Amino acid sequence: MHHKVGVPASAFPVFDKVDVNGPWTDEVFKIVKSAPWHDGRGDAHEIAWNYEKFLIDEDGVPLKRYASDEDPRVAEADIRTLLGLS
Repeated sequence: MHHKVGVPASAFPVFDKVDVNGPWTDEVFKIVKSAPWHDGRGDAHEIAWNYEKFLIDEDGVPLKRYASDEDPRVAEADIRTLLGLS
C-alpha cells in the first residue's frame, strides 16, 4: 500500500484497507461492533462512516464508541479516566 501514497515502505506503518461492515468484516471490527453500544444512533452494530472511534481497555474490552463527526478530543476525559489520571 505504501507505493500508493508515495513513501518508502520503512517510513511509517501503512495498512491495507479492510472491510468494517458486511460479510468480510475484519475480525477487530467484528469485536468492537459486537459490544452493547447504547449511543442512540440507530443500528449500533454498523460502522456508519470513516473516522468512527472506539475506546478499548487494556483487556481488549470495547468501552465507548465515538461518531465520525465527533472531534477526537471529546474522548480525552474518558482516556484520562481509563488511565487513572482524573
